[in-house]
Amino acid sequence: MAIRDNNEFKLALRDIAAHAPKLPNPYDRVRCSEWARKLASLPDDNLESSKIRNEYIQFLRIQVRNNFLHGPFMSPPPEGNTLCSLAENLGNLMAQQFTILFLRHPRNQKFPPYSDTFHEAFRQNVSSEKY
Repeated sequence: MAIRDNNEFKLALRDIAAHAPKLPNPYDRVRCSEWARKLASLPDDNLESSKIRNEYIQFLRIQVRNNFLHGPFMSPPPEGNTLCSLAENLGNLMAQQFTILFLRHPRNQKFPPYSDTFHEAFRQNVSSEKY
């Protein structure tokens, strides 16, 4: 299992190395190399850490092949020898974005205000059709 994970990681790393020079933004190329170096330096001695490492490298691979970086790869990799899971990292990023929405809409208001109009128009359209 660990050998398969390591081979998958190496294959993704080679793919990133082939496509990273084609990134249009030089800052993205630097971030990509920082993340690839960080992920390559992580220990792969247990199944959980190699799984986390492969999640990140596959996500980076998808983004590099599409010529843009976003999400956790927009900032430098964290210090230390451990990373939280990719799902947790993406959830934290989404939570940071949603706090802006929640500050704009107090809890006592309907969220979003245009949904009532849509549902009423949909209801009228459905009730007018004959089946």
